[in-house]
Amino acid sequence: MKMTWHHLAFDEESQIGFGEYTFKYKDYQAHGIVAIKVRHRKIANWREYEIPSNLSWEQFIGENMF
Repeated sequence: MKMTWHHLAFDEESQIGFGEYTFKYKDYQAHGIVAIKVRHRKIANWREYEIPSNLSWEQFIGENMF
């Protein structure tokens, strides 16, 4: 199992963060995004969206680079 984070951002004032990732496990690979809300130093809300894909991260994002 391997997870590679590509972009991470966290706003201290609002305690909201996000990250883009690639997840690999055996023959399964997916690219996704996670959004979190922290409250009282713990994750209060978590949203995760993932798309299975055999493409590399660079191929997956194409020309839409940050």
